[in-house]
Amino acid sequence: MRVARKYTQAAHRVLSDHIYHRALGHRRPVIQRQPVGVRSVALTFDDGPSPETTASVLHALASANAHATFFLSGVRAEAWPTLVADIIARGHAVYGHGWDHVNLEQHGADAALAAARKVEALLSRFRPTPSPYLLRFPYNAGHQRGWMHHAMRAFHPDVRFASWSHNTRDWTLADGCQDLDAVTRNCARAADVIGAMRDLPGSIILMHENPFGAEGPLAPAVAGLLLPRVLAHIKARGLTCDLIDNGPTRNVS
Repeated sequence: MRVARKYTQAAHRVLSDHIYHRALGHRRPVIQRQPVGVRSVALTFDDGPSPETTASVLHALASANAHATFFLSGVRAEAWPTLVADIIARGHAVYGHGWDHVNLEQHGADAALAAARKVEALLSRFRPTPSPYLLRFPYNAGHQRGWMHHAMRAFHPDVRFASWSHNTRDWTLADGCQDLDAVTRNCARAADVIGAMRDLPGSIILMHENPFGAEGPLAPAVAGLLLPRVLAHIKARGLTCDLIDNGPTRNVS
């Protein structure tokens, strides 16, 4: 019975995706790179804010005269509102990353819509709701699902799914490390990979603050060790770091 139910549910998702995409045309843009001609690098941070990481991330960005895009977790934004305000005050872009860190593909359209609305209701206390609205759920959930695209149109009239062109997998960089020296070496290697990317200009890079689910007590140190090295490589390539170039913006009530 469980196997039959599993395949029935999978078939329903495929059929729903086909209907929403082909018949109703609800697909929204999925952004993996910046527009052709854009040479700045867009650093993006998920899972913040966090008292263990936000200050060091903001300091590193300020030291490099860089701006980034933050996808903030609702539970953490509610817990540390002063950090949300500080991120915005320093000129960075802020969007929602869901409320709890769960895979919303497993919870359905209603739960995803409720999560998007709840986190934006909180963030809108600190800045006007932007349009277009870049959305990134935990695990990049829903960007390939027609039913999720359909649901998010009810959240915002110009919602766009923010994916990435390079994943640093930074939540793994402290795995098995016994000390900060080991973490530092892993961060240096990860930064070297970014520095060697031929398609670095115009890229969107996925990073995290204090990542949910990362193993070990050294995981929160990764952001502060990795980011300065990434920024140094970007500068060495003669590039700058800025917000995701997503065309003109406007505020909606």
